[in-house]
Amino acid sequence: MLPKWLLPNHKCQLLIDESTALSHSSCSIIYVRATLDENVGPITFFFCILEMQLPGTTADDIELALMNCLHANGFMDAYLSKCFMGFAADGASIM
Repeated sequence: MLPKWLLPNHKCQLLIDESTALSHSSCSIIYVRATLDENVGPITFFFCILEMQLPGTTADDIELALMNCLHANGFMDAYLSKCFMGFAADGASIM
């Protein structure tokens, strides 16, 4: 099952940027780049914010939180293994 807004068999990419909330907790902002309308082509849009609880800011913790977020929003492993094309990060050493 896919999110209703995502076209089947269309490729997608994830962009992630780490930031700090006002409460000094670490969070990651997730963007998706995908084609929602074939007449427009791919666009990049905000997807979700992952608030990470310390000490849970290792690469493994971020990956687990990201996968849980994707699964909760309808991205299943079968789709991701077929259509997930790329991942970009801001160069933070933890990524």
